[in-house]
Amino acid sequence: MEDLHFFVLIFKIDLNNKVDFKFIKFIGFFIMANHKSAKKRSVQSKFKSAVNTQYLTKIRSTLNKFNDSVKNNSNSDDAVKNLSDVNSILAKAVKKGILKKQYMSRKLSSLSNQIKKN
Repeated sequence: MEDLHFFVLIFKIDLNNKVDFKFIKFIGFFIMANHKSAKKRSVQSKFKSAVNTQYLTKIRSTLNKFNDSVKNNSNSDDAVKNLSDVNSILAKAVKKGILKKQYMSRKLSSLSNQIKKN
Protein backbone atom coordinates (compact mmCIF):
# COMPACT_ATOMS: atom_id res chain seq x y z
CA MET A 1 0.00 0.00 0.00
CA GLU A 2 2.78 2.41 0.84
CA ASP A 3 4.46 1.62 -2.47
CA LEU A 4 1.41 2.76 -4.44
CA HIS A 5 1.08 5.97 -2.43
CA PHE A 6 4.76 6.63 -3.12
CA PHE A 7 4.14 5.89 -6.81
CA VAL A 8 1.28 8.39 -6.89
CA LEU A 9 3.34 11.08 -5.20
CA ILE A 10 6.37 10.61 -7.46
CA PHE A 11 4.45 11.05 -10.69
CA LYS A 12 2.30 13.85 -9.18
CA ILE A 13 -1.00 12.55 -10.40
CA ASP A 14 -3.64 15.23 -10.52
CA LEU A 15 -6.77 14.28 -8.61
CA ASN A 16 -8.84 14.34 -11.79
CA ASN A 17 -6.51 12.23 -13.95
CA LYS A 18 -6.49 8.47 -14.15
CA VAL A 19 -3.51 6.16 -14.30
CA ASP A 20 -3.13 3.56 -17.00
CA PHE A 21 -3.79 0.23 -15.26
CA LYS A 22 -1.48 -1.58 -17.68
CA PHE A 23 1.39 0.55 -16.44
CA ILE A 24 0.59 -0.27 -12.82
CA LYS A 25 0.31 -3.97 -13.67
CA PHE A 26 3.67 -3.76 -15.41
CA ILE A 27 5.26 -2.37 -12.26
CA GLY A 28 3.59 -5.15 -10.30
CA PHE A 29 1.48 -3.64 -7.55
CA PHE A 30 -0.93 -6.53 -7.14
CA ILE A 31 -0.30 -9.33 -4.68
CA MET A 32 -1.97 -12.70 -4.05
CA ALA A 33 -4.53 -12.46 -6.86
CA ASN A 34 -5.00 -15.61 -8.91
CA HIS A 35 -7.70 -14.57 -11.38
CA LYS A 36 -7.63 -11.78 -13.91
CA SER A 37 -10.63 -10.05 -12.34
CA ALA A 38 -9.11 -10.35 -8.86
CA LYS A 39 -5.88 -8.79 -10.09
CA LYS A 40 -7.79 -5.93 -11.67
CA ARG A 41 -9.86 -5.39 -8.53
CA SER A 42 -6.69 -5.35 -6.43
CA VAL A 43 -5.12 -2.69 -8.62
CA GLN A 44 -8.31 -0.62 -8.66
CA SER A 45 -8.75 -0.73 -4.90
CA LYS A 46 -5.15 0.29 -4.25
CA PHE A 47 -5.33 3.16 -6.69
CA LYS A 48 -8.68 4.35 -5.35
CA SER A 49 -7.45 4.24 -1.77
CA ALA A 50 -4.38 6.29 -2.74
CA VAL A 51 -6.53 8.93 -4.45
CA ASN A 52 -8.99 8.95 -1.54
CA THR A 53 -6.19 9.55 0.96
CA GLN A 54 -5.05 12.50 -1.15
CA TYR A 55 -8.54 13.99 -1.04
CA LEU A 56 -8.93 13.39 2.69
CA THR A 57 -5.55 14.98 3.38
CA LYS A 58 -6.55 18.02 1.36
CA ILE A 59 -9.86 18.24 3.25
CA ARG A 60 -8.12 18.03 6.63
CA SER A 61 -5.59 20.71 5.71
CA THR A 62 -8.27 23.14 4.51
CA LEU A 63 -10.30 22.50 7.67
CA ASN A 64 -7.23 23.20 9.79
CA LYS A 65 -6.63 26.47 7.93
CA PHE A 66 -10.24 27.45 8.53
CA ASN A 67 -10.05 26.60 12.23
CA ASP A 68 -6.85 28.60 12.59
CA SER A 69 -8.41 31.62 10.92
CA VAL A 70 -11.47 31.41 13.20
CA LYS A 71 -9.33 31.02 16.35
CA ASN A 72 -7.16 34.01 15.45
CA ASN A 73 -10.21 36.29 15.08
CA SER A 74 -7.90 38.60 13.17
CA ASN A 75 -9.89 38.95 9.98
CA SER A 76 -13.38 37.71 9.18
CA ASP A 77 -12.70 38.02 5.43
CA ASP A 78 -9.95 35.43 5.79
CA ALA A 79 -12.34 33.06 7.55
CA VAL A 80 -14.97 33.54 4.83
CA LYS A 81 -12.37 32.86 2.13
CA ASN A 82 -11.26 29.70 3.93
CA LEU A 83 -14.90 28.63 4.26
CA SER A 84 -15.33 28.93 0.49
CA ASP A 85 -12.20 26.80 0.03
CA VAL A 86 -13.63 24.18 2.39
CA ASN A 87 -16.92 24.28 0.50
CA SER A 88 -15.11 23.76 -2.80
CA ILE A 89 -13.04 20.78 -1.67
CA LEU A 90 -15.99 19.13 0.08
CA ALA A 91 -18.17 19.54 -3.02
CA LYS A 92 -15.47 17.90 -5.15
CA ALA A 93 -15.19 15.03 -2.69
CA VAL A 94 -18.98 14.53 -2.77
CA LYS A 95 -18.91 14.58 -6.56
CA LYS A 96 -16.23 11.88 -6.57
CA GLY A 97 -18.18 9.79 -4.05
CA ILE A 98 -15.66 10.04 -1.23
CA LEU A 99 -18.02 11.83 1.17
CA LYS A 100 -21.76 11.82 1.60
CA LYS A 101 -23.83 14.87 0.75
CA GLN A 102 -25.36 14.95 4.23
CA TYR A 103 -21.93 15.09 5.85
CA MET A 104 -20.94 18.00 3.63
CA SER A 105 -24.05 20.03 4.39
CA ARG A 106 -23.80 19.33 8.12
CA LYS A 107 -20.12 20.28 8.18
CA LEU A 108 -20.64 23.51 6.23
CA SER A 109 -23.54 24.47 8.48
CA SER A 110 -21.48 24.03 11.64
CA LEU A 111 -18.54 25.94 10.12
CA SER A 112 -20.71 28.86 9.04
CA ASN A 113 -22.18 28.99 12.54
CA GLN A 114 -18.66 29.32 13.90
CA ILE A 115 -18.14 32.39 11.71
CA LYS A 116 -21.44 33.92 12.85
CA LYS A 117 -20.50 33.50 16.53
CA ASN A 118 -17.23 35.38 16.04
